[in-house]
Amino acid sequence: MPRRAFSWAVAVIVLCVLFAIVAIAVYQGELRDRRNLSDQFRLRAEIAGAFLQTYVKELLARERGMAERQLADPQLSESAFHAVISAAGFEAAVLLDSSGKLIHVYPSSPALRGSDLTSEYAHLRGALTEGMAVSNIVSSAAQSVPVVAFATRYDTATGPRVFSGAYDVRSTHLSAYVANLLELEGANADLIDATGVVIASSRALPSSLTSLESIDPMLSRALRAGRTNEYDTRRGRKLLSARKIAGSPWRLIISVEQATLFASLDGARRWLPWALFCGFCAASIVAAYLLVRLRTVSQLHARLARVDRLTALPNRLHLEEHMSRLVSEAARHGRPFSVFMADVDHFKRVNDSYGHSIGDEVLRALAARMAKALRAEDMLGRWGGEEFLAILPNTTVEGAYVVANRVRTMASSTPIETSTGEQLRITISIGCATAQDARDDGYVERADEALYAAKEQGRDRVVSSAPPSAVAAHSG
Repeated sequence: MPRRAFSWAVAVIVLCVLFAIVAIAVYQGELRDRRNLSDQFRLRAEIAGAFLQTYVKELLARERGMAERQLADPQLSESAFHAVISAAGFEAAVLLDSSGKLIHVYPSSPALRGSDLTSEYAHLRGALTEGMAVSNIVSSAAQSVPVVAFATRYDTATGPRVFSGAYDVRSTHLSAYVANLLELEGANADLIDATGVVIASSRALPSSLTSLESIDPMLSRALRAGRTNEYDTRRGRKLLSARKIAGSPWRLIISVEQATLFASLDGARRWLPWALFCGFCAASIVAAYLLVRLRTVSQLHARLARVDRLTALPNRLHLEEHMSRLVSEAARHGRPFSVFMADVDHFKRVNDSYGHSIGDEVLRALAARMAKALRAEDMLGRWGGEEFLAILPNTTVEGAYVVANRVRTMASSTPIETSTGEQLRITISIGCATAQDARDDGYVERADEALYAAKEQGRDRVVSSAPPSAVAAHSG
């Protein structure tokens, strides 16, 4: 064989081998991407389920606290009971004695007084025996309005009582959360009770109560059949993820068509390398490589735009966007909105004494501790350097002070162990501020000024720009 022909043969063989390697990599990448999208879809259900579980737990805890403070009077009058319930925003409520007999009901229904409601309402029986319970959608005792009730038992001087407050869940933030849980077109999120009645949904629901069977019979049948991952519909296969909400009889079900979820992986991007190979092998390899690189860079840029690479917390851009939305929303609804700025004390000493890599470990450890100390609705992000900013919706300056002090205590609770075996006790200083209204754009600066005041007062403390009347700072 002539030398030139041999060289071409070798080149063709090399190109074919390279293309085969790329083709295998592209195919495996598609499978991996599909698994990743499926895992992310199911992770969304787990996160949402954890949020709803926390929502139920905290609501019951707040309800018990309110009952212990305001509904423990042995001679509690009906008018006083109604005033408390009306101020709390309940649609309906009942107060039972230790034997399950009705003491008071809201709205008023004198004919029910003294009756035993535990035989009719399972959640009242559950609260009487177990301490706390959440109902399916039920009709209120007084007016037969469809509500979801949260019942809790609490102690009084005359013995235990059971208090149950009820909401029309479709008019609460819980309904809005479920409605906006998924952003994919054709994806659905449904919160149902033990009987299959829809409590909240991302779908358009009729004004009357409706069951999952009536709005999505195929999904309902899949759940009854014990399907937990996929099921078939007339339009194709759907992915399914169901999560039980602990502490309640509720379940969260999210579903999406596979074609919708994997749409970004199909089409021209998938077949272009194969089509180009038919015309020119080398061009196909380059095109496939560029497509993979473009996709990797795009994903990296999208992540870097909103996440701090060192701590994995939201970065400053993300924090500023989130604050802008929350301040406007808080002003519209007349709710308080606060922030706090935290700074690591003597951080330069850490870098100078142990090196910047140990400093990075300290920042990561502190970020994890502070995030753990915050509430579910709060957001913590890295503002820059060793400074962190926390966004606290629905929080007054006094509440921000309490939350910030808890974060400060958590941050310095135990020494941070570094990769070199060092045990470093790190403290932080925090400054709090509250936005006055939607036009107030100086609350971050006020928090920063309060932070510097905390530094000047000795560090390891919380200072508020508008502190509670009894105390302006708390020393560690």
